[in-house]
Amino acid sequence: MSQVLQKMSRLCITEGTLSSNCQNQHLLRECKVEEIIIQVFNLLRDSKDESHLKLMREISEFFQAYCKGNGDNQAIMANHIKDLLKMEVHIII
Repeated sequence: MSQVLQKMSRLCITEGTLSSNCQNQHLLRECKVEEIIIQVFNLLRDSKDESHLKLMREISEFFQAYCKGNGDNQAIMANHIKDLLKMEVHIII
């Protein structure tokens, strides 16, 4: 799962420029990857296992790349804001 998240994050960013790759972000949006990743997060949310915490950090990094410079993805993720806030608090603790 970790490798998949890292590869999807790299798809969202244009290599070498760190700018968003809107075409790949759009493709991931059409596949509804955010819904699957939110479900994975919800399964891991209460875990204290270090590998699960690492995975939740990678989920956070993916969502940052997925939403970077993309208003459509940002609007979709706004529907999950409560889950995302729980994720950020959990990762920090």
